[in-house]
Amino acid sequence: MMEGYSDDEDSSVEEIFSGRADKIIQSQHEAFEKLLTEGTEENAEKEQEDIMIKIREKLERKQPSRKAKAGASLPKKSKEEVSSARGRRGRSKRNTKVEVQEIESKEEVLPLNLPAKAKKRLKKLELKTSRQGKRMDQLNQRILSAFNTTEEDSACIDIIEQEVNLKIRYLYEILRLDVNENESFATIVSKVAKLLKIKSSEIVMCLDDKTIDLNATPFSMNIKSWNIIDCIPYKPPDENNFLIKMQSNDNKKKIDIYADKVLKLTEKVFIICLCLPINVF
Repeated sequence: MMEGYSDDEDSSVEEIFSGRADKIIQSQHEAFEKLLTEGTEENAEKEQEDIMIKIREKLERKQPSRKAKAGASLPKKSKEEVSSARGRRGRSKRNTKVEVQEIESKEEVLPLNLPAKAKKRLKKLELKTSRQGKRMDQLNQRILSAFNTTEEDSACIDIIEQEVNLKIRYLYEILRLDVNENESFATIVSKVAKLLKIKSSEIVMCLDDKTIDLNATPFSMNIKSWNIIDCIPYKPPDENNFLIKMQSNDNKKKIDIYADKVLKLTEKVFIICLCLPINVF
Protein backbone atom coordinates (compact mmCIF):
# COMPACT_ATOMS: atom_id res chain seq x y z
CA MET A 1 0.00 0.00 0.00
CA MET A 2 1.18 3.51 -0.83
CA GLU A 3 1.42 6.14 1.87
CA GLY A 4 -1.47 8.54 2.14
CA TYR A 5 -4.10 6.13 0.64
CA SER A 6 -6.47 3.90 2.57
CA ASP A 7 -8.23 0.64 1.61
CA ASP A 8 -11.62 2.41 1.22
CA GLU A 9 -10.22 4.81 -1.33
CA ASP A 10 -8.78 1.91 -3.37
CA SER A 11 -12.15 0.10 -3.49
CA SER A 12 -14.02 3.24 -4.63
CA VAL A 13 -11.54 3.80 -7.46
CA GLU A 14 -11.95 0.19 -8.66
CA GLU A 15 -15.76 0.53 -8.68
CA ILE A 16 -15.57 3.70 -10.77
CA PHE A 17 -13.28 2.10 -13.34
CA SER A 18 -15.37 -1.09 -13.56
CA GLY A 19 -18.63 0.93 -14.12
CA ARG A 20 -17.03 2.94 -16.87
CA ALA A 21 -15.75 -0.22 -18.54
CA ASP A 22 -19.27 -1.75 -18.55
CA LYS A 23 -20.73 1.38 -20.14
CA ILE A 24 -18.02 1.44 -22.79
CA ILE A 25 -18.59 -2.24 -23.65
CA GLN A 26 -22.38 -1.72 -23.87
CA SER A 27 -22.01 1.32 -26.13
CA GLN A 28 -19.62 -0.58 -28.41
CA HIS A 29 -22.07 -3.51 -28.59
CA GLU A 30 -24.96 -1.21 -29.56
CA ALA A 31 -22.84 0.48 -32.22
CA PHE A 32 -21.87 -2.92 -33.63
CA GLU A 33 -25.54 -3.99 -33.85
CA LYS A 34 -26.43 -0.77 -35.71
CA LEU A 35 -23.65 -1.40 -38.19
CA LEU A 36 -24.92 -4.92 -38.79
CA THR A 37 -28.53 -3.79 -39.45
CA GLU A 38 -27.41 -0.97 -41.74
CA GLY A 39 -25.15 -3.35 -43.61
CA THR A 40 -27.93 -5.90 -44.24
CA GLU A 41 -30.33 -3.19 -45.48
CA GLU A 42 -27.69 -1.76 -47.80
CA ASN A 43 -26.89 -5.25 -49.13
CA ALA A 44 -30.59 -5.94 -49.83
CA GLU A 45 -30.98 -2.64 -51.68
CA LYS A 46 -27.83 -3.33 -53.67
CA GLU A 47 -29.09 -6.80 -54.64
CA GLN A 48 -32.39 -5.33 -55.88
CA GLU A 49 -30.54 -2.66 -57.85
CA ASP A 50 -28.24 -5.28 -59.37
CA ILE A 51 -31.24 -7.40 -60.43
CA MET A 52 -32.95 -4.42 -62.07
CA ILE A 53 -29.75 -3.50 -63.89
CA LYS A 54 -29.40 -7.06 -65.23
CA ILE A 55 -33.03 -7.07 -66.44
CA ARG A 56 -32.53 -3.75 -68.24
CA GLU A 57 -29.35 -5.01 -69.87
CA LYS A 58 -31.14 -8.13 -71.16
CA LEU A 59 -33.99 -6.05 -72.58
CA GLU A 60 -31.53 -3.69 -74.28
CA ARG A 61 -29.74 -6.67 -75.82
CA LYS A 62 -32.99 -8.13 -77.19
CA GLN A 63 -34.28 -4.86 -78.70
CA PRO A 64 -31.58 -4.46 -81.39
CA SER A 65 -32.00 -8.08 -82.52
CA ARG A 66 -35.76 -7.58 -82.88
CA LYS A 67 -35.24 -4.35 -84.79
CA ALA A 68 -32.76 -6.07 -87.12
CA LYS A 69 -35.23 -8.89 -87.84
CA ALA A 70 -38.05 -6.44 -88.52
CA GLY A 71 -35.79 -4.39 -90.82
CA ALA A 72 -34.72 -7.49 -92.76
CA SER A 73 -38.34 -8.58 -93.34
CA LEU A 74 -39.49 -5.13 -94.55
CA PRO A 75 -38.65 -3.87 -98.09
CA LYS A 76 -36.37 -0.88 -98.64
CA LYS A 77 -38.07 2.46 -98.18
CA SER A 78 -37.17 6.10 -98.12
CA LYS A 79 -36.32 7.91 -94.89
CA GLU A 80 -39.75 9.51 -94.69
CA GLU A 81 -41.55 6.18 -95.05
CA VAL A 82 -39.31 4.55 -92.44
CA SER A 83 -39.96 7.38 -89.99
CA SER A 84 -43.73 7.11 -90.55
CA ALA A 85 -43.55 3.34 -90.06
CA ARG A 86 -41.66 3.82 -86.80
CA GLY A 87 -44.31 6.24 -85.62
CA ARG A 88 -47.01 3.70 -86.36
CA ARG A 89 -45.08 1.03 -84.52
CA GLY A 90 -44.77 3.26 -81.51
CA ARG A 91 -48.52 3.78 -81.48
CA SER A 92 -49.27 0.09 -81.95
CA LYS A 93 -46.91 -0.98 -79.14
CA ARG A 94 -49.21 0.64 -76.59
CA ASN A 95 -51.95 -1.91 -77.21
CA THR A 96 -49.76 -4.98 -77.78
CA LYS A 97 -49.71 -5.96 -74.10
CA VAL A 98 -53.49 -5.78 -73.81
CA GLU A 99 -53.96 -7.87 -76.98
CA VAL A 100 -51.48 -10.49 -75.77
CA GLN A 101 -53.28 -10.74 -72.44
CA GLU A 102 -56.65 -11.18 -74.20
CA ILE A 103 -55.23 -13.93 -76.44
CA GLU A 104 -53.70 -15.73 -73.46
CA SER A 105 -56.99 -15.52 -71.54
CA LYS A 106 -58.86 -16.98 -74.54
CA GLU A 107 -56.33 -19.79 -74.85
CA GLU A 108 -56.70 -20.58 -71.15
CA VAL A 109 -60.49 -20.79 -71.50
CA LEU A 110 -60.27 -23.32 -74.37
CA PRO A 111 -60.24 -26.95 -73.12
CA LEU A 112 -57.08 -28.96 -73.71
CA ASN A 113 -56.61 -32.71 -73.97
CA LEU A 114 -60.30 -33.53 -74.36
CA PRO A 115 -61.41 -37.18 -74.35
CA ALA A 116 -62.34 -38.87 -77.62
CA LYS A 117 -66.10 -38.80 -76.91
CA ALA A 118 -66.06 -35.06 -76.23
CA LYS A 119 -64.12 -34.39 -79.44
CA LYS A 120 -66.62 -36.42 -81.50
CA ARG A 121 -69.53 -34.57 -79.93
CA LEU A 122 -67.91 -31.18 -80.66
CA LYS A 123 -67.36 -32.19 -84.29
CA LYS A 124 -71.02 -33.23 -84.61
CA LEU A 125 -72.20 -29.93 -83.14
CA GLU A 126 -69.94 -27.96 -85.50
CA LEU A 127 -71.25 -29.89 -88.51
CA LYS A 128 -74.82 -29.40 -87.37
CA THR A 129 -74.42 -25.64 -86.90
CA SER A 130 -72.69 -25.27 -90.28
CA ARG A 131 -75.49 -27.19 -92.01
CA GLN A 132 -78.18 -25.13 -90.31
CA GLY A 133 -76.38 -21.92 -91.29
CA LYS A 134 -76.17 -23.00 -94.94
CA ARG A 135 -79.85 -23.93 -94.98
CA MET A 136 -80.87 -20.62 -93.46
CA ASP A 137 -78.80 -18.76 -96.07
CA GLN A 138 -80.43 -20.73 -98.89
CA LEU A 139 -83.89 -20.08 -97.47
CA ASN A 140 -83.21 -16.33 -97.15
CA GLN A 141 -81.95 -16.18 -100.73
CA ARG A 142 -85.09 -17.92 -102.02
CA ILE A 143 -87.36 -15.60 -100.07
CA LEU A 144 -85.53 -12.51 -101.37
CA SER A 145 -85.68 -13.79 -104.94
CA ALA A 146 -89.42 -14.41 -104.55
CA PHE A 147 -89.99 -10.83 -103.38
CA ASN A 148 -87.96 -9.43 -106.28
CA THR A 149 -89.93 -11.35 -108.95
CA THR A 150 -93.40 -10.43 -110.23
CA GLU A 151 -96.58 -12.38 -109.51
CA GLU A 152 -96.55 -13.98 -112.97
CA ASP A 153 -92.97 -15.21 -112.70
CA SER A 154 -93.13 -16.14 -109.01
CA ALA A 155 -93.08 -19.80 -108.06
CA CYS A 156 -93.82 -21.68 -104.88
CA ILE A 157 -90.97 -21.60 -102.38
CA ASP A 158 -89.99 -25.00 -101.07
CA ILE A 159 -89.26 -24.51 -97.40
CA ILE A 160 -86.29 -26.59 -96.37
CA GLU A 161 -87.03 -29.07 -93.65
CA GLN A 162 -85.22 -28.38 -90.41
CA GLU A 163 -83.67 -31.07 -88.26
CA VAL A 164 -84.86 -31.92 -84.74
CA ASN A 165 -82.80 -33.80 -82.17
CA LEU A 166 -85.24 -36.27 -80.59
CA LYS A 167 -84.72 -37.77 -77.13
CA ILE A 168 -86.02 -41.35 -77.05
CA ARG A 169 -86.09 -43.29 -73.77
CA TYR A 170 -85.94 -47.08 -74.05
CA LEU A 171 -85.94 -48.94 -70.72
CA TYR A 172 -83.07 -47.27 -68.79
CA GLU A 173 -81.30 -45.73 -71.79
CA ILE A 174 -81.88 -42.40 -73.57
CA LEU A 175 -81.12 -42.32 -77.30
CA ARG A 176 -80.60 -39.21 -79.43
CA LEU A 177 -81.70 -39.18 -83.06
CA ASP A 178 -81.53 -36.37 -85.64
CA VAL A 179 -84.62 -36.40 -87.90
CA ASN A 180 -86.43 -33.95 -90.16
CA GLU A 181 -89.37 -32.20 -88.56
CA ASN A 182 -91.70 -33.30 -91.41
CA GLU A 183 -90.59 -36.94 -91.28
CA SER A 184 -93.31 -39.44 -90.35
CA PHE A 185 -93.01 -41.50 -87.18
CA ALA A 186 -93.26 -44.69 -89.23
CA THR A 187 -89.77 -44.04 -90.61
CA ILE A 188 -88.57 -42.84 -87.19
CA VAL A 189 -89.75 -46.11 -85.60
CA SER A 190 -87.86 -48.12 -88.22
CA LYS A 191 -84.69 -46.10 -87.52
CA VAL A 192 -85.03 -46.67 -83.77
CA ALA A 193 -85.63 -50.39 -84.34
CA LYS A 194 -82.39 -50.59 -86.33
CA LEU A 195 -80.50 -48.88 -83.52
CA LEU A 196 -81.97 -51.23 -80.91
CA LYS A 197 -81.63 -54.27 -83.23
CA ILE A 198 -85.25 -55.32 -82.83
CA LYS A 199 -88.32 -55.45 -85.05
CA SER A 200 -90.26 -52.25 -85.63
CA SER A 201 -93.48 -54.09 -84.72
CA GLU A 202 -92.14 -54.80 -81.22
CA ILE A 203 -92.01 -51.17 -80.02
CA VAL A 204 -94.59 -48.44 -79.41
CA MET A 205 -93.77 -44.74 -79.02
CA CYS A 206 -95.62 -42.59 -76.49
CA LEU A 207 -95.54 -38.90 -75.60
CA ASP A 208 -97.15 -37.73 -72.35
CA ASP A 209 -98.80 -41.17 -71.85
CA LYS A 210 -100.37 -41.05 -75.33
CA THR A 211 -99.43 -43.34 -78.19
CA ILE A 212 -98.00 -41.53 -81.19
CA ASP A 213 -99.71 -42.00 -84.53
CA LEU A 214 -97.33 -43.39 -87.14
CA ASN A 215 -98.63 -40.91 -89.73
CA ALA A 216 -97.86 -37.93 -87.47
CA THR A 217 -94.66 -35.85 -87.68
CA PRO A 218 -92.57 -33.99 -85.07
CA PHE A 219 -93.73 -30.70 -86.63
CA SER A 220 -97.44 -31.62 -86.45
CA MET A 221 -97.06 -32.69 -82.79
CA ASN A 222 -94.87 -29.64 -81.96
CA ILE A 223 -92.11 -31.85 -80.57
CA LYS A 224 -88.93 -30.02 -79.57
CA SER A 225 -85.47 -31.18 -78.57
CA TRP A 226 -86.32 -31.02 -74.85
CA ASN A 227 -89.31 -33.41 -75.13
CA ILE A 228 -88.66 -37.05 -74.16
CA ILE A 229 -90.42 -39.77 -76.17
CA ASP A 230 -90.96 -43.10 -74.41
CA CYS A 231 -90.22 -46.19 -76.50
CA ILE A 232 -92.11 -49.10 -74.90
CA PRO A 233 -91.37 -52.73 -75.83
CA TYR A 234 -94.51 -54.37 -77.22
CA LYS A 235 -95.10 -57.91 -78.43
CA PRO A 236 -98.13 -58.23 -80.73
CA PRO A 237 -100.42 -61.25 -80.27
CA ASP A 238 -99.86 -64.25 -82.47
CA GLU A 239 -102.33 -64.25 -85.35
CA ASN A 240 -102.39 -68.05 -85.51
CA ASN A 241 -103.82 -68.32 -81.98
CA PHE A 242 -107.44 -67.59 -81.11
CA LEU A 243 -109.42 -67.70 -77.89
CA ILE A 244 -112.09 -70.38 -77.26
CA LYS A 245 -114.56 -69.67 -74.45
CA MET A 246 -116.45 -72.69 -73.06
CA GLN A 247 -119.23 -72.83 -70.48
CA SER A 248 -121.02 -75.77 -68.81
CA ASN A 249 -124.78 -76.39 -68.83
CA ASP A 250 -125.24 -75.29 -65.25
CA ASN A 251 -123.44 -72.00 -65.97
CA LYS A 252 -121.15 -72.57 -63.00
CA LYS A 253 -117.87 -73.26 -64.72
CA LYS A 254 -116.21 -71.27 -67.54
CA ILE A 255 -113.02 -72.09 -69.41
CA ASP A 256 -110.92 -69.89 -71.74
CA ILE A 257 -108.48 -71.76 -73.98
CA TYR A 258 -106.09 -70.37 -76.59
CA ALA A 259 -106.13 -72.70 -79.59
CA ASP A 260 -103.84 -72.86 -82.58
CA LYS A 261 -105.41 -72.71 -86.02
CA VAL A 262 -103.15 -75.48 -87.27
CA LEU A 263 -103.90 -78.00 -84.49
CA LYS A 264 -106.88 -80.31 -84.71
CA LEU A 265 -109.92 -79.59 -82.55
CA THR A 266 -110.02 -83.17 -81.21
CA GLU A 267 -107.06 -82.48 -78.95
CA LYS A 268 -108.65 -79.33 -77.52
CA VAL A 269 -112.02 -81.02 -77.07
CA PHE A 270 -110.39 -83.81 -75.06
CA ILE A 271 -108.84 -81.23 -72.74
CA ILE A 272 -112.15 -79.41 -72.35
CA CYS A 273 -113.92 -82.68 -71.48
CA LEU A 274 -111.50 -83.31 -68.66
CA CYS A 275 -112.17 -79.86 -67.18
CA LEU A 276 -115.97 -79.72 -67.61
CA PRO A 277 -118.70 -82.03 -66.24
CA ILE A 278 -119.61 -85.16 -68.23
CA ASN A 279 -122.96 -83.86 -69.53
CA VAL A 280 -121.36 -81.07 -71.59
CA PHE A 281 -122.40 -82.60 -74.92
